[in-house]
Amino acid sequence: MKTAGLLCLMAKCGLFIPCEKALCHSFSEIYVNMGDQQNREEDLSTFSGHLQHIKTILECANHSSLVLLDEGFVGTDPAMGVAIAQAVLEELASKGATVVITTHFSALKTLAIEGSVFKNASMEFESQYLRPTYKLLQNLPGQSYALELCERLGFNHNMINSAKKYYGENPRNFESLLKELQQKSSDLQKIQQKHENLHQNLIEEFENLKNEKVQFQNWRDNIIENYTNKLQKRLNSFENKLEIKERQHEKNLKIRLRKLKNPTITSDPPKSEELLAEVQEAKKKMENSFHHIEERLGTEDHTTLKTKPNLVKTIKESHKKITESKTHYRPANFWQMGMKVKTTRFDQAGIVLKPADHKGLIECQFQFMKVKLPFEDLMTIEDSAKHQTKKNDIISKKIPIPINKTKEANNKLNYEIETVLPHKGNSIDLRGLRVEESIQELEQKLDKLFSDNLTHGVIVHGHGEGKVKEAVRKHLFKCSYSLNFRPGRHGEGGDGVTVVEFL
Repeated sequence: MKTAGLLCLMAKCGLFIPCEKALCHSFSEIYVNMGDQQNREEDLSTFSGHLQHIKTILECANHSSLVLLDEGFVGTDPAMGVAIAQAVLEELASKGATVVITTHFSALKTLAIEGSVFKNASMEFESQYLRPTYKLLQNLPGQSYALELCERLGFNHNMINSAKKYYGENPRNFESLLKELQQKSSDLQKIQQKHENLHQNLIEEFENLKNEKVQFQNWRDNIIENYTNKLQKRLNSFENKLEIKERQHEKNLKIRLRKLKNPTITSDPPKSEELLAEVQEAKKKMENSFHHIEERLGTEDHTTLKTKPNLVKTIKESHKKITESKTHYRPANFWQMGMKVKTTRFDQAGIVLKPADHKGLIECQFQFMKVKLPFEDLMTIEDSAKHQTKKNDIISKKIPIPINKTKEANNKLNYEIETVLPHKGNSIDLRGLRVEESIQELEQKLDKLFSDNLTHGVIVHGHGEGKVKEAVRKHLFKCSYSLNFRPGRHGEGGDGVTVVEFL
């Protein structure tokens, strides 16, 4: 009680109070009735002194007053003291004053049960060791440990037993109930604290499990993504190799057909039977590599070509139809997600998963396989049927496709040349060479590409001052090979490369 009054005065004076957090009311007056008020000069007994002091408090107290009463209304009949104390407390409560009173009157402790303006509180006390814990128990009245203190101080056991007998044999008296209630309250607090600790541990374990689940999901997603990327790279590599192999077979077949049509190309022309054997061997390789090739080239020898003057015209018409069928494709923005597509790379129809990206590649799915294809390679189901009809008409004529190569070539710049994937086998690196050296190197490498039966090549000249690039492109216009060329696109090397296509 003294501590409560002292802390209120310290706060009012602006002093720090010794606690972590506090909410203090600014009282205008603090009245204290504490200690023995006996005064022989004024003929006041202990009880009279208390009453005189309490009378002054009743006259001065108001709603902003704090009243501290320590063991008030003692020194007279307990029943009469309880009655006076209850009346005084109700009067102070009607004035709105804040009152703190300590008492051992059991009857006075029931005021908190009967009225809402009063509340019980007590300081916790260990009954086993008879020592305070300095914890305030709200809404719980305290009890007196008079008999227990007598035992601790060493009073005679017979006297203590007699006192217990006089106090009452009934164990359900008020003090016993308070003692039992305090014990249960202490046990409940321990159980509550235990449950709170357990709850906190469960929350921490749950958060740890959530974090581990997120980490496991991220780990699983990373593994799946890495494995998918590896499979996609392997698939793209396989497609590129397959495309290059297909072009090499086509180029090889065209070379054989060119030799069959014009035997004067080489200085030592082979015999007709040898040319026919080479053509048949190339056809077998193509049939074994690509199941969708159904063409069957004619087996006429070159004496038959000489005896049919209109054969060259028919060959040109067939070549024109094939070229038209190859260049007939839908633009990149035509293809949308969910559309059905066909391509010459697969026998089955597929479906578009994503529209074209900035490189013109469209992600499609054919059965269980996801691939990215150039938009030029895709056809609708209707276009595929028309393309197959034209293809069958050309195949039924059994006309070989000629390749024109003249020494006086009329080469040109053609921006419609298909996208070429640069690799070591089809690239000509001229970086670091002078103009004359680069032209010589270009001629040698073009001969090698042509002898390797490649249809496309990539000339890497870089940017620099632009002299080598300009000289290379001027030279390609008058090159001895019949070819078209264009600057590189995004993904091929940009303007730092030049793509050539042998005709």
